[in-house]
Amino acid sequence: NSFLLDILLIAAAHVSVVAMARSSRLLASLLILAALWSAAIPARWCFLPINRELLVAVQLTAAVMGGITPAAIAKTPEKPKVALPVITKADEAEIFASTTRSRSILKEIVSSVSIDPVPNDSGSFEKHTPQIKLTNDGGVVFTVNHPMDPGLEIDGEVEVGAHYIEYMWFEDPANGRILGAKAFEPTDPAPPTLATFLPKGVKAVPYLYCNLHGLWKGKEFTV
Repeated sequence: NSFLLDILLIAAAHVSVVAMARSSRLLASLLILAALWSAAIPARWCFLPINRELLVAVQLTAAVMGGITPAAIAKTPEKPKVALPVITKADEAEIFASTTRSRSILKEIVSSVSIDPVPNDSGSFEKHTPQIKLTNDGGVVFTVNHPMDPGLEIDGEVEVGAHYIEYMWFEDPANGRILGAKAFEPTDPAPPTLATFLPKGVKAVPYLYCNLHGLWKGKEFTV
């Protein structure tokens, strides 16, 4: 019974003290001092009749393990951090062009049509009537005999007198959905052209918007 009590007491001390010693080298040092004290004091000063040699051995083992473990943990190499990709100005421009430009064109078209919702009521028919050419593979070429005049330019910026086609697009006559669109600048070459592919059998109506003469509508066609 005395030997079993020795084992239980030492095991309890070992579990609790080693757990603390692993988080503090100071506690590990205190364990060594406790082991030396246990070995040096007279037997009559002990409160319980335990095996002091076994207790000293366990305390020294706990102190060594408690002191070594934190050092081993501290020397464990950390996993290298994965560097995040750097987004450059060129990347931002490409993202903008591929994800927002098409949607902004649609918004600009809707805004322009709301200003001049009635087509073909201003300007020359010769210069504003959409012309459509179809190819055998579903290609559609939309042109108009209109100049692209930037007017007066100062330092590369258009100031006054510009006359050009701002937008060209195809619209579904059944629901008004835009099937394809293109925006132009006054410095783009003439004649303005929108070329795309549409599925066979699709019906479409060509539209364009002139910065001076507003909305123009062409004849419905079937691909």
